[in-house]
Amino acid sequence: MSDKKSGTWLRIWIVCFVPGILLGCIVSGTLLQPVIAQLAGAKESFFYLYGQQDPRESAYLLYLCRSRLLPLGMVLTVGALGWRRQISVLWSVWLGFSLGVYLSVMGAASGLTGVFAGIMLLFPQWLLYGSGYLLYFYKSFAEKSKTQSFPVKKPADLRVEICCILIHITGMLLEYYVNSEMIKNILKNF
Repeated sequence: MSDKKSGTWLRIWIVCFVPGILLGCIVSGTLLQPVIAQLAGAKESFFYLYGQQDPRESAYLLYLCRSRLLPLGMVLTVGALGWRRQISVLWSVWLGFSLGVYLSVMGAASGLTGVFAGIMLLFPQWLLYGSGYLLYFYKSFAEKSKTQSFPVKKPADLRVEICCILIHITGMLLEYYVNSEMIKNILKNF
């Protein structure tokens, strides 16, 4: 039975991502306690401050490029050097860890309302970011290990990488145009 049919890649991703979330929650609950206490005690909440900004500034677009495309470029580069599976596992753990810290901080600062708003702040762009990383993860684990030496690449690998880049660019555009308006509407209620 092939890995594609058995779903091995999905089980590996879950085993990497979920412990990352738990680790992020534990770290934010122990090491980040002073920061969370400051956030919870702040007079103006994160939501108020975020609602006062205009996210359509060019600095925000540069921030999105730096924080979304640069990590993807690093993942694709390390993967092209022959460590595709290893970087996929590390990146999945890191994404889970980041999500755990993010949701813990949002929950500690504003309670269950903060967790809900924190999740809403991730849509719709993270559906695309996540699908891009899942596509890359799938491609990393769906085939039997046939590592190639750099720079020799199969055309199918290049298509997957280009597709991941295009998915991330689309996610950035959604985050820049659509999410900023959604956030303004959500924050009116907080």
